[in-house]
Amino acid sequence: MNVGAANAVIRKFISENIIKESYDLTEMCSDTDGSEMCVTGNEDAKQLQFSYRGIATPIIMSNGGKDMLETIYKNYYVPSGGNPLYEISL
Repeated sequence: MNVGAANAVIRKFISENIIKESYDLTEMCSDTDGSEMCVTGNEDAKQLQFSYRGIATPIIMSNGGKDMLETIYKNYYVPSGGNPLYEISL
């Protein structure tokens, strides 16, 4: 699964909403491996939150995923989960 800016659905949603400064929308999409992503706007904070869940998330997290989030993405990672329907939020 590609969760970076190369994912066309995520890239389109983020670019359209940052350009419009419209933070009151939510966009959900899934990938062929069964993973699901959600981008939610927060109008008050003028932020977009990216959330993810997948069938292998616990395995990924225990094999270095958690360390990666806490080091590489430490400025964005929401350890408490953020969106309660998803496993990871940035």
